[in-house]
Amino acid sequence: MKKIPKKLAIIDVMLCLIALFILLQVAFQGYLTNIDLKVNASMSTVHNTFFFSIAKIIDTFFDTTPILILALILAVIVWFRYSKKEALFFASTMIVDAAVIVLLKILIHRSRPANALIIANDYAFPSGHAVTSIVFFGLIAYMLLRNVKLVKLDAFKSAIIKGIIIGVTAAIIIVIDFSRIYLNIHWLSDVLGGLAIGAVILTTSIILQQTIDSKFLE
Repeated sequence: MKKIPKKLAIIDVMLCLIALFILLQVAFQGYLTNIDLKVNASMSTVHNTFFFSIAKIIDTFFDTTPILILALILAVIVWFRYSKKEALFFASTMIVDAAVIVLLKILIHRSRPANALIIANDYAFPSGHAVTSIVFFGLIAYMLLRNVKLVKLDAFKSAIIKGIIIGVTAAIIIVIDFSRIYLNIHWLSDVLGGLAIGAVILTTSIILQQTIDSKFLE
């Protein structure tokens, strides 16, 4: 049977601990909340019309609901044109992503910053944009990287393509998540917690998929 990489399992456990640490800091108002206040106050020094417009677009199009809809549309395309297994993996992970966000927001019920530049009616923790950005784009990057392995390329070209995929994915996630702090719509710990939670969902989903695949390959 194909074994699940130990490194991935270790990373998943570490991410769980990081996510739990941030969650407890937020729930019991630990020292991270003091850092939240400082970062929130510092954002006023970098506000301008151009970046506000970009951040507003990101707020609209990269929210959990539109990304979930896009993910389900992509899953349908993958189902009919490529692989039913990959489509189910993609869609189910994104549905779990949305469910976890809603559940944690209700459980933690943290208020958003009072100086937010835009209006949001739900709770702050975790940042839905942060969770969804790392899950959605992480899944796409993961599936692209898997396909790169299937293509017969020399080591140099393969490394270049992988580097581009990882670099572009990381850049998109960073821009989306910074926009949440920039708009003062989230505290820093909302975003950091969202990234950690999203990474847990992503790595756990990948581990489960590889576990299921390995059983079929027995």
